[in-house]
Amino acid sequence: MMTRRPSRPALWSPTVSMTLTPLSLLALLTILTACATTSETRPWNAVVPSVPFRGGLPAAKERLDRGDVEGAMRVTEEHLSLSPDDPSAHYTRGTLLLGKGRWVDARDALARAVAIEPDNAGAWNNLGIAQTELHERKAAEASFRKAAGLRAEDPTPWVNLGNVHARSGRYADAREAYDEALFRDPQDQTLAIAHAGVLIRSGGHEQAVETLESAMQTFGETPEGLSTLAAALRGLGRGQEALVQSEKALALAPDSPAVLLCVAMSLDFAERPEAALAYERAVTAAAGTGVEMGAVYNRALYAMEKGDKPLATELLTRYLELEPGDTPEHHNVVVLLDRLAKETPKPAPPP
Repeated sequence: MMTRRPSRPALWSPTVSMTLTPLSLLALLTILTACATTSETRPWNAVVPSVPFRGGLPAAKERLDRGDVEGAMRVTEEHLSLSPDDPSAHYTRGTLLLGKGRWVDARDALARAVAIEPDNAGAWNNLGIAQTELHERKAAEASFRKAAGLRAEDPTPWVNLGNVHARSGRYADAREAYDEALFRDPQDQTLAIAHAGVLIRSGGHEQAVETLESAMQTFGETPEGLSTLAAALRGLGRGQEALVQSEKALALAPDSPAVLLCVAMSLDFAERPEAALAYERAVTAAAGTGVEMGAVYNRALYAMEKGDKPLATELLTRYLELEPGDTPEHHNVVVLLDRLAKETPKPAPPP
């Protein structure tokens, strides 16, 4: 019987935060934080076309600055009809398509951009994002490395490469990529938290605690940092301390699905009866968010521990619907469902 919740790698979730430009447009990635299951989103670092970055179309950029995404797409399409081989227009169009979640179209547009202009680091980076969403991970890794080689001082491609590795359970590789990003931007608090999450997943709980305590001493306490610290403390068997950090995170973000899940996991670790209600609350709050898979997964395992096989089966089946991709957790869930099916008594034949 399981007694502790295995953690899960990064989940994908849309966000409108940007790091390299003031434009709030694109998605995309949740990085390992909170409870080492999921957390609030850390965005993909997608380079939005702009004039300084070998840029996109100025007319589209002007509309994006005003928040007119549809207008930006319209002028880009009009420009392409007159200049079908303009790489900046393909770059702009592909990046706008990323924001719409049209991964195939985005990939094709960005692939066209780099075919015409192979030294466009932003286009390579954004191509990697589209490829990752399409589960083309080897191609995505190659695209991010190409972007990193073209823009050596920029942490962006390294962050995204780390995200890909973390999602596929390659935590040692993720650590190396995040190390490269942190070398270029040591003041990035969310990246430090992400790095700590990978340390937790690869067994470096003590180092993760040191990293997080240092980051919060420098930047202040955040729900994400406190939640990740709780995960590291649980990994060291320091359950009461983990619960204290979880409750501090909850005080800062009482409606956060990731923090609610962290509290549930800490209560579970401490074998507190309130864990059942806390898991239920976390799953409800997480519906439709990037935290949903982690909440469903962990609540299912809790149900298994408590002998509630029907609920565990229901939740694990729901998980597979949410995560059809090729991830370590997907395979683990398939194994668990098979075990539950074998353990569930077959109905007696009619007399």
